[in-house]
Amino acid sequence: MHNYFEAVIFIMKKELTIIIIFLFFLFSCSEEDVIKKWEKCFGGSEDDIGYSLIDTKDNKYVVVGMTESYGAGSSDLFIIKTDEDGRMLWKQTFGGTGADEGRSICSSNDEGYVVAGFTNSSGAGDFDIYIVKIDSYGNEEWSKTFGGAEEDKAFAISDTSDGGYIITGYTHSYGEGNRNMFLLKLNCLGDKEWFKTLGGNETDGGYAVCETSDGGYAVSGYIYSDDLPVATYSDACLVKAGSLGNQEWITIFGAYRGDIARSFCITSDDNFIITGSSGGPWDGSYDLMMAKIDSLGNLIFRDAIRKGTVDAGSSIKETKNGDFIITGVVSPGAVKSEDLYLILISPEREERWYRNFGNSKYDRGYDVIQTEDGGFLVTGEYTYPETGKTDLYLIKTDSNGKTK
Repeated sequence: MHNYFEAVIFIMKKELTIIIIFLFFLFSCSEEDVIKKWEKCFGGSEDDIGYSLIDTKDNKYVVVGMTESYGAGSSDLFIIKTDEDGRMLWKQTFGGTGADEGRSICSSNDEGYVVAGFTNSSGAGDFDIYIVKIDSYGNEEWSKTFGGAEEDKAFAISDTSDGGYIITGYTHSYGEGNRNMFLLKLNCLGDKEWFKTLGGNETDGGYAVCETSDGGYAVSGYIYSDDLPVATYSDACLVKAGSLGNQEWITIFGAYRGDIARSFCITSDDNFIITGSSGGPWDGSYDLMMAKIDSLGNLIFRDAIRKGTVDAGSSIKETKNGDFIITGVVSPGAVKSEDLYLILISPEREERWYRNFGNSKYDRGYDVIQTEDGGFLVTGEYTYPETGKTDLYLIKTDSNGKTK
């Protein structure tokens, strides 16, 4: 009996030691140690690019873009789904024998996804707006084309509170100008509810869109029209429309030339924070642009961030703690052509950190989100120095923008 109790005590001490060691390693790990970090490329023998991404309820990621490696045409709309470690779960292509691209994706209320882009494989004109609805496994449920006899392209889609979708881009087929920004409202089945053109009487386009708290819509993009007080070249703009797509106000902001508002989000204080690019005086340089506009269209500020570099912002999101994460492209110098970057900006517009990704060729970031674990997920394109071909680039970082 004495030996029995000694054996029991020995086993209990051993188990207690294991538990103590486990707890030591558990609590000695920082938050950054448990956030997943990786870089992955997806594609085939030709060019493949990721333009837009979302995270799903089951902590997976869905990316949309275009592929020349797979599918039926010269390029096809390309969608992949990965797990939290970046392992591909499935991939799908959509389109015909022509050129087709996916530029933006949002979730549907039935756990599927809806993609907006453009096609010249089908439709009425040169390029038409192309909308594809898929289920959670990537199977097509319906697809629609919209447009006229000329070129019409969609660059952004967002889900709406009524279960439908709002889309923006540009149209050559409709409106007063040579090219017009548009809003297209669809119901949950993809049927058109209304279509409106916005902007001025020359060349305008939309790059980002979402529903606002009053049931209307906001669009960011660019405008060049002689009936509005804009510069000789295009200016960045934010347009506010009502629930039926009628323009309520437009705020135009720019510096010298070629300014574009490529992305925006609605902040926790119900204002608009915007990023894009701002042209330099006449030297061909561009700066990362950041602007804030209130809910009535008043410009609160407009700044060029990281002056002295040639860079542009492609996507901006507000983080859980009220900072702003931006991705885009930077040209560090003559030796290295372009880099994908991530930058975290405080509400006071102070740089918290800045990270570059890529190699010695052209690498670009097009969309970024904050993930459930507090890290960030970025998509874009990665160019191989040896061949010049591109792959869809997907990067998962920790909360400090690091992958290692």
